[in-house]
Formats: sequence, structure tokens, C-alpha cells
Amino acid sequence: TNSDLLFQWDGHLLNNTSTQYFVQYDPDFKQTIKQSAYILYHNKNKIFNTSWSKEINKEQVSLSTHWPISNHWQIIARSDNSVKNKQEILKLLGFEYDNCCFQFRINYNRTPKVDSTLYNEQLFAQLVFKSLSKYSDTKIRLL
Repeated sequence: TNSDLLFQWDGHLLNNTSTQYFVQYDPDFKQTIKQSAYILYHNKNKIFNTSWSKEINKEQVSLSTHWPISNHWQIIARSDNSVKNKQEILKLLGFEYDNCCFQFRINYNRTPKVDSTLYNEQLFAQLVFKSLSKYSDTKIRLL
């Protein structure tokens, strides 16, 4: 039994744009177990990501962004889609207001129900008083 072979390449296309490619190969079964590719743009408070990933029975593409639309307002969006099934895996759309004292987010989230054409839909709201609580940047985890 041999260990899987791993390869990862990271590179910078421009100052704020980076790429990543990853492959996991099983020499015993002579097949690729997992591979993924990313293009990431990050400039101060602007984020845009696009990715593709493939495992043995699953392939998906993803887009996500956190983008300012005014001094205090930002839009947060994410879309994950299955290539094989041509079905959405996750849709997220939200708005965020941020100032010196508090931050308010409202997000709409949509995921498919298991073995169904129906969807689970959720609406989240979060209010953070920066001086009263430990301030965490959860938008990065969403993306």
C-alpha cells in the first residue's frame, strides 16, 4: 500500500489576484482522488473567488464575493453548483451594514433538500455591537 501523492501549486497573477491548483492521486488504484482550482481576488475590502473541484463522483463550481456598494454597505453572495447534476448546491445572498460601532447583516440562504426538487430556504439576521462583544469576521467563513 502506497501513500497518496499530493501536488499543490500557488501563484500570483497580479498584485491582488492569486491562483491555486491541487491534486490528490492514489497510485494503488491509479486514479485521481481529488483535484481543485481556484482564482482569488482580494483588495482591501473587495473579495471575489471562483473555484472548481472534482472528486471521484462529484464535481462542482463556485463563485463568491464580498463587494462594497457604498461607504457602509456591502453585498455578500455565493453560488455553488453541481456540474454533473446541473443543480445548485448552495445559494447565498446578503447585505451588510458596517460602521464604527455596530455591524448588521441579513442573508438569504437556499439549499436543496435531499432527494428532492424542493429547497430549504432560510433568512438570517445578525447584529453585532463591536464594543460589547468579541468582533469576528464571519463573512470570510461564508465565502
